[in-house]
Amino acid sequence: MGEKMLPTQPTNRNGEMERLRQLVEAETGMDLAGSRFPRLQGAVERVLAQQPGANLERILARSEEYPAFLESLTAELTVGESFFFRNEHHFKALREQVFPEIMRENAAQREIRVWSAGCATGEEPYSVAILLDQLLADRGQWQVSILGTDLNLAFQERARQAQYRQWSFRQTDIHQDRRYFSPDGEWFVLSPKVRGHVRFAYLNLVKDVYPSPLTGTLGLDLILFRNVAIYLKPEVTKAIIERFQRALRPGGWLLLGEVELSLTPTVGLEAKQFDQATFFRKPLEGPGECALPGSAVPTAVLTPGNPT
Repeated sequence: MGEKMLPTQPTNRNGEMERLRQLVEAETGMDLAGSRFPRLQGAVERVLAQQPGANLERILARSEEYPAFLESLTAELTVGESFFFRNEHHFKALREQVFPEIMRENAAQREIRVWSAGCATGEEPYSVAILLDQLLADRGQWQVSILGTDLNLAFQERARQAQYRQWSFRQTDIHQDRRYFSPDGEWFVLSPKVRGHVRFAYLNLVKDVYPSPLTGTLGLDLILFRNVAIYLKPEVTKAIIERFQRALRPGGWLLLGEVELSLTPTVGLEAKQFDQATFFRKPLEGPGECALPGSAVPTAVLTPGNPT
């Protein structure tokens, strides 16, 4: 007789789902226990439904099948909710306090390095690129490196395409500015110049691949880590923030989502309160720490003038 196929509906029988939960948590850092367990069950059901005849027990037993399954499962579990200039108070503080301070401190080398960790479909790093284009318009050439990373490869591909519908602009009218966007049917296409200031890459925040000059995650002026930690285990978030602290240059800034402020440990960082926006800053002087020249992978040189 042939191998008996398990039903494609997720089940706890034989402990497959519990084993899978532990594997996914170890790989992604997500908290999928307790009340969040149904979220994993639903994601597994959707992935298996896309693969007729798929067998969870076999997938877990055969290593050659697991990576592709995990990639699809991660795509189902990650949240792509993002839009341009999300949280106006954050961007007001960036415009009026944080970036002007960064520009003063970096006036000699004329470089700015930013990392959007958990960038989803790209609205956040592109918003930063537009803001910096506006702030640096009359300041000559600056080298700007904006890195966007995410676990979801499909999100990264959509981010690289830089085409967005009206829903991505629900808190701004920046899509009406022809310096930055061109209409194309129901889409708004970001200008090549601004698009060129952002580099997207896969990076798993649970893995020990940062901070590193090889990934462009060292000597950073600003890290945005908004609305990501709420999905992670507390111990994972703590380890990530500790690495972020090392990734920042002395005087560098970290921005969290508002709902994460009370949940996220920020040891080694000083809270800076602006108008309805809280940032965290690495002290300008730390024991044995310094920003390394050229420690971020350069993206593009930002020059005065309108985007093309």
